[in-house]
Amino acid sequence: EYLLRYLARSLASAAAQTLPAKTCVVDYGSSAPWARRLRSLSAHHRVDRFIRVEASEWSRGRALNVAVRACETPYFAAMDADCLLDPGYVACLESLASQGRFVLSCVRRVQGERRTYQDAASVPGRAVHPEEGHGLVCVPTAWLMKVKGYDEGYRIWGCEDTDLLERARMDGLAAIFVDDAATPQHLPHPPMESWMDPAGVAKAKADNRAR
Repeated sequence: EYLLRYLARSLASAAAQTLPAKTCVVDYGSSAPWARRLRSLSAHHRVDRFIRVEASEWSRGRALNVAVRACETPYFAAMDADCLLDPGYVACLESLASQGRFVLSCVRRVQGERRTYQDAASVPGRAVHPEEGHGLVCVPTAWLMKVKGYDEGYRIWGCEDTDLLERARMDGLAAIFVDDAATPQHLPHPPMESWMDPAGVAKAKADNRAR
């Protein structure tokens, strides 16, 4: 229930964009009962395409590549299920990606932290910010297809994004962070290792209600 509420809020924010975008939900390896609920939720929020993948081992890179192969728009943008998008987010992405940029997004944390990075190179010695910037990227679809999408061999969350950014730099694609005004909000949740911890879940629910 908790995870479904996250996804519902994320999909609602995607549907409320000032510049409409095609949306795709990839259900990667969930059980049949969960798949039915995810499909129903996606239909409720008018998701353009729902793809279910049978899998016994998690691979974020492969899940993303399923969506990449289904993409029929000039630009591909990845979104985490625990983020709320500003209404002008997609318009901002298109403006930057149309300039041939590799676009990354930081997130605003629950305490209201907001940061702006005009260029990924402004973070010395790091591919992306050490705490933020993974997960939310936007690139020209043709370029993503040219480099054969995400590397499916990574198992640590976010490494496939860093790898993709490094390949973009090697190919001459400049990187830029989304401006502060359009930065997505990150929905509070317990650390991944404590999803079933009642105290952690209760605190995250209270934080979300406060928002």
